[in-house]
Amino acid sequence: MAAAYGDPLLSMPSETQHDTSAALSVTRDAGLADWEVRGLIQSPNYSSRGGKKVRLLIVHTAEGARTVESLGAWFSQPARGVSSHAGIDDKRIETYVPYDMAAWTARGANAIADQVELCGFAKWTREQWINEHPKMLELLAGWLKERAAARGIPLRKLTPAQVAAGESGVIAHVDWTVGMKDGTHTDCGTEFPWDHVMALATGGAPTPKDVPMAVERYTLPAGKNMEQTMIVPVFDQTSRAEMWMVTGWQPALIRGMYFIRDRGPDRTPEQEQWGGTGEWVLAPDDRPGFDLGQGCTSIAVMYDSPREIQCLIRYPAQ
Repeated sequence: MAAAYGDPLLSMPSETQHDTSAALSVTRDAGLADWEVRGLIQSPNYSSRGGKKVRLLIVHTAEGARTVESLGAWFSQPARGVSSHAGIDDKRIETYVPYDMAAWTARGANAIADQVELCGFAKWTREQWINEHPKMLELLAGWLKERAAARGIPLRKLTPAQVAAGESGVIAHVDWTVGMKDGTHTDCGTEFPWDHVMALATGGAPTPKDVPMAVERYTLPAGKNMEQTMIVPVFDQTSRAEMWMVTGWQPALIRGMYFIRDRGPDRTPEQEQWGGTGEWVLAPDDRPGFDLGQGCTSIAVMYDSPREIQCLIRYPAQ
C-alpha cells in the first residue's frame, strides 16, 4: 500500500493489532492553522455505556495509520466497526468518539474505558519511542493526566492481575487481553516505555498547546535540473520539526530529497534520502508534510518545476 507523501510506510509486525494500514492512502492536508489544536473527526462506530462507570484508560497502537487524520478516515467508515475516543500522532490529538459513549476497540472493556490510539507500532523499541517520538509520548501523558482527572481514576499503571481484580488505572490493550483472557491483541508491545510516560503524566506533562511553534518560509526557484539546500533553523534537538511543500498551478517533479542530520558523536553530517525511489510528483493541490525528526540541520531538494515551490518549516520556538 502506497503512503501519502510524507508518511513513511513501516512494515507490519507479524501479529497485527488494529491494522489501520489501509488508512494510509488518505492525503493529509497541511493544517497549518491547527498545528496542535484538538479537532473532531466524528466516527459513527460507538454505543451507549449502559450506565457503567469508567475505571480504565486504555492505550493502543494503530499499526498502520501514522497521522490522526488518516486514522480518523479509517474510524469514520461504518463498515469498519471500530473506533477509539482519541488518536495521537507526533504533533497533536484528535477526537473521534464523545467520552460519554463507548468506543469500539477493546471488546469487553469498551463500556468501562476511555481509549486512545497512538499512531505507532507495537514492534517499536523503547529507544524508538523515546528518541524518535517524544512529542507523541508527551501528548499521551497529557491525555492520561486529563482523563484521569475527569474520571477520578488514579494515575497508575496496572498489571493484568490488577485488571482482573477490577482495579482502576492505566493499561495497555495487552493488559486487558491477558488479565481478562479476552481477545488476542498485544499492543502496545513489550518495549513501550511505561515508566517514562507515567513519569511525565504524574509530573505534569505538557498539554497540546504548551509548545509554541515558529515558521520559516523558503522559496525554491523554478527551473530544470535544480538543486537547492534549505538550512533548518536551530531548535531544541529533543523536539521535532516538520516541513510542508506547496507548488503553483503546474506540477513539479521532485527527483530526490536528502535530510542532513548531525547524529554522530563527532558531529559528522549523515545524509538520508527520503522515500524508496526518491522521485515523486508534487501536484498543485498537494501539501505534503515531512517529519524532520531530531538533529536535522539542512534539506537538499533536487527537482524540475515550471513554477516556484514554497516550503514552510515549523519548529519549536526557542
